[in-house]
Amino acid sequence: MKDLIIKRRFLREIVNDNATKKAIMSLKLPENCKCLELGAGMGSIASFMASLFQRGEVHAVDLNPQNIKQINQRYHDCTNLKTYVSDVHTPCYEKEQYDLIHARFLFEHLSDWADVVAHLCEANLKPEGILFMEDAVYPQLFGYVGSDAYKHVMLTYSTVVSNDTGKWNCAIQTPSVMERCGLTDIRSFGEMQTFSGNTIDSEYWKCCFIENKEQLSGLGVTAEELESVIRELDWDDKCFSGPLVFRSYGKKKNSERQQRRDVRTPIKMVLTDCDGCLTDAGMYYSENGDELKKFSTRDGMGFALLREHGVLTGVITGENVKLVERRSEKMKLDILEMGCNNKLAFIRHICEERNIRLENVAYIGDDLNDVEALSMVGLGCCPADAIEDVKVIAVYVAKAKGGEGVLREVAELVLKINDASN
Repeated sequence: MKDLIIKRRFLREIVNDNATKKAIMSLKLPENCKCLELGAGMGSIASFMASLFQRGEVHAVDLNPQNIKQINQRYHDCTNLKTYVSDVHTPCYEKEQYDLIHARFLFEHLSDWADVVAHLCEANLKPEGILFMEDAVYPQLFGYVGSDAYKHVMLTYSTVVSNDTGKWNCAIQTPSVMERCGLTDIRSFGEMQTFSGNTIDSEYWKCCFIENKEQLSGLGVTAEELESVIRELDWDDKCFSGPLVFRSYGKKKNSERQQRRDVRTPIKMVLTDCDGCLTDAGMYYSENGDELKKFSTRDGMGFALLREHGVLTGVITGENVKLVERRSEKMKLDILEMGCNNKLAFIRHICEERNIRLENVAYIGDDLNDVEALSMVGLGCCPADAIEDVKVIAVYVAKAKGGEGVLREVAELVLKINDASN
């Protein structure tokens, strides 16, 4: 039985990991994330997050010491992955805070799952952090594809896994619970697991049914019925379906961070991307093939105001275009970095060079290559037409679009912040 349980756990990873990994990658979080994986199982998702967020840290937590032992053996080379044997009701991570908290097929086993979610949001999720939960839904209303015997065994198995409606129904209720806990940007979707016989998926369900055959028998599944379903799962090209897998995730409000930045933290340096921030991100060419860009004179005044009040200014861009250099010289910027592939690394370098802390820096960005810098500086800003993944990270979303005075708007905000901090 022990070998069967281990086999089933490995199969679960194969069956479910791809969808989970895609969802985590879609969040586009920076590499320095601190993550918590609850109910880590054999550790495939915890190790994935450790490799995805290489400059961050991942805490893998599971109630089963054997699972933690397996994780330590399988992923001993993941130096940023730490493992703990712990319970969600007496957690070892009580004083920790995380950028991302993930749990898969955990809450369906907890009667007080809503209280656990509320406590995670209040005690362990950083401002602007993301809570991502996955659970299976087994109710009859969705129905199943398969023989009558298979439907009976699957529905009975759902009772074994989650022996009351408050548990198996938790996935459907998760979005509203997360919203009540103060999370925004809730995204939820469900997908029925469908598969054919004689596949990895069917092998997984065979393991589930065999492992729980005593409980199934106690709930009315006969030995003959179970044997027929096991044989059926080996039939080629026969279609089956499992439970609905429901995924919900939400972002913690950043109002606390906004208030802290506005009132207490002075800004000593304002840096900005060029295309999409100082320009409208359009590509203009003359008849001779020369590249042209449109800049706003309002931004020029914004740079001048910052300079008059002793705030350093600069442009960081991945491009190597001469006209950006000429524009920067005309605006008398303190810093110009062109052809920059790692904006956060350059900002850290400038901060060390000028003896400025990251929390005293404002940065304006509009696209994915700005996310890391925006998440680490004291005041992350973006234009009104920035991509959505940037907007959810930015502390301040300007009213102006790129090239229409975003820098001027941010400059006025910075001067107000600095006045309030004096």
